[in-house]
Amino acid sequence: MTEKFNIVYASDDSFAMQTGVSLLSLLKNNKDLNICVYILANEISENNKINFEEIAKGKAELHFIDVSKFLNEKIKNQGLVSYANAFAPYSRLCIAEVLPAEVSKVLYLDGDTVVNGSLAELAQMDIKDYSCAMAKDVRSEKYKKKINLENIYEYYNSGVILINLDFWREHNTGNAILNDILNFPTIYPDQSAFCRVLKGTIRTLQLTYNTTPIVRLYNNKSIYSIAYRSETPFYSEQELNEARENPKILHYTNYYLSGRPWFKDCFDSKGSQIWFSFFCDSPWANYAMHKKQNKGYMWIYVKITRILFKILPQRLFVVLIVNFLEKILRTIQYKVSKLW
Repeated sequence: MTEKFNIVYASDDSFAMQTGVSLLSLLKNNKDLNICVYILANEISENNKINFEEIAKGKAELHFIDVSKFLNEKIKNQGLVSYANAFAPYSRLCIAEVLPAEVSKVLYLDGDTVVNGSLAELAQMDIKDYSCAMAKDVRSEKYKKKINLENIYEYYNSGVILINLDFWREHNTGNAILNDILNFPTIYPDQSAFCRVLKGTIRTLQLTYNTTPIVRLYNNKSIYSIAYRSETPFYSEQELNEARENPKILHYTNYYLSGRPWFKDCFDSKGSQIWFSFFCDSPWANYAMHKKQNKGYMWIYVKITRILFKILPQRLFVVLIVNFLEKILRTIQYKVSKLW
């Protein structure tokens, strides 16, 4: 039998459906791999655990690891900000401690992903000389300066991480990232901390392994404007096109313009079609979709910007909305989140 390819998800009960759809897509598109799945579980109901087991039956090993104590003691009691009212993503920080000692490499996947192709390359990838491997995020060097990341280093998206657990255990990486978050909180706390703490030790993945809505919605010129870099190069046009046309992992980030496919008002039509192709085969197929992702002033803002996206030249939209109004909006959202 081939070597195990270890996969890790982190979820609570409110995100079990999305995580389950991701797991189903992973197993459907990687039948040739010997997959072992660990779910870092925070109060997942028995019914949802049964659904996960139904998906994995005969296709992969499945293990639940209770991380509620870690989240209560190390995260909530420290006053850290939640992600969309959830703390489960922070459980990534204890991966090296809670997984079996013989596991030396894992692929962490956010629950808001779907696997749309083979991950054989990641299963075979050698990262012994790195702390982990991630895909670059669509952020500019101004943003790097804002989070205190030197311009020579890259800013990565932490929704898909191929992790060298030997490195993490040796360097106590999870605790180092937690301390960094506490000392330098931002709107994306652990993602920014990953980049600061692990700078210079991260291997860059192809963008096709973490294709976000921004890549699907914007053309290459707009992406180069949003992700402007003077010293570290972003992806080539060929790599951007490949990620857009043949994504191996789609990552449905909480980007207001696109929305997310489990909401009826999702703006990302192509991404939604792919997500629903897996959702309809899942145990949650009769799950009632939420009508709207946004409420109040945010709903009005999103509706207006989506209209502007359709009628304005994309370059003008990027200048007015992405490079100006979005920055103001992110600051407001972060300050509001800290109140809760």
